[in-house]
Amino acid sequence: MLEWFLRKTKSGDYVINACNTSSDKAWTGWLKRWMQRTKQQKKPFCSVVGCNKIATLGAHVRVIRGSQEFASIYVIPMCSGCNNRQGKKFEPPPLMEVQKNILLLETNLHNLCRYRCRHYCQYKAQRKKRWPRILQLFFR
Repeated sequence: MLEWFLRKTKSGDYVINACNTSSDKAWTGWLKRWMQRTKQQKKPFCSVVGCNKIATLGAHVRVIRGSQEFASIYVIPMCSGCNNRQGKKFEPPPLMEVQKNILLLETNLHNLCRYRCRHYCQYKAQRKKRWPRILQLFFR
């Protein structure tokens, strides 16, 4: 029996790779943990529509359903190629459509970052460092 807190994807759901999640480690690895929680015996295929590769890792993703973005970060099985998709610098990474009925394993991370890619997050941090200096120049 599946645990009650596992959500499933619906048709038309999209995911974005979550920013700065490499420090969140699972003892057995996220793919194995996903397989244990969902009672899977064989390695699953990549969750992205149109990708037929076998999943090699559990990817941290943010789920978008319609115009709503879920507050939590989830783990789904993905191949390394789909997990490493990035947008251009200072632009959001591409949305990836996921297959229907993929079980979402919720992590203890929350979607605090409303920006869509790590480059943009780094740019925001640099801007915060420069902002006091800019204010000093204008208001001397």
